[in-house]
Amino acid sequence: MNARMYNEGEENFLSLDPTSQYNPSSLLSDPQQLNLYAYARNNPIRYNDPSGNASVVSNVKKFVKNTTAKIIRSGINYVVGKAILSLTKSKSESNVPSVYTPKATIPTVLKTSAPWMDVAKKEIGVMEISGPGNNSRITEYHSTTKLNAKNDETAWCSSFANWTLNQSGIKGTDSAAASSWLIWQGGTQLDKPAYGSIAVVGNPVTHVGFVAGQSDRGGIILLGGNQGPEGSGSVNYSPFNPDSLRYFYPNEHTPNYTLPIQ
Repeated sequence: MNARMYNEGEENFLSLDPTSQYNPSSLLSDPQQLNLYAYARNNPIRYNDPSGNASVVSNVKKFVKNTTAKIIRSGINYVVGKAILSLTKSKSESNVPSVYTPKATIPTVLKTSAPWMDVAKKEIGVMEISGPGNNSRITEYHSTTKLNAKNDETAWCSSFANWTLNQSGIKGTDSAAASSWLIWQGGTQLDKPAYGSIAVVGNPVTHVGFVAGQSDRGGIILLGGNQGPEGSGSVNYSPFNPDSLRYFYPNEHTPNYTLPIQ
């Protein structure tokens, strides 16, 4: 590496992204860049970062795209870790490993204090389909909003949050806009993150997800939908800079401020 040292064991840089020092506002347009220690936007298959200053498209991208297309056409089912990725010719719902794998199991007491998190965890791996076709699960998320988009290309982080809360009997914002959570009548703004709280990312707002824990570097781990590079967003765990987050919690529920270190 040139501008920064890289830790292969942690798969992170050892120092902050220099962009955050001379042009911090540029990070707000890309939530994946808000983790200032991340390598290649948390997606080393598609990107690399030889200089330590900026991610560039990897030569592997074309290979991965072509290989994925072959797998879809042949209907091969294969196992990646503990997650099963099933891609069929009909382009049915897909499951893939999460971008960020927690290092610790979330305690049961935290699960029961925010039941919507159990719902969200069951959706991990749901991924938008690149190219023609749409993931029906994502359009189901959209159906809980007034926009009611019929494709998986429309930004769906807020739709996922609405759907997840609705499954637990909690009314969301009914909006596909991430910024709608800033004026959510069914929630109260918190001064710090609580397990299961809705985190609104950026100013202006670029994303929304559920607080699932804290990284050992101090970042906040969000469990959310449409997290990842454009065109391949999925439900996964991803780290975010806490300075970019605002937190909201459902009314009539008591927040638990104990966050598991992951």
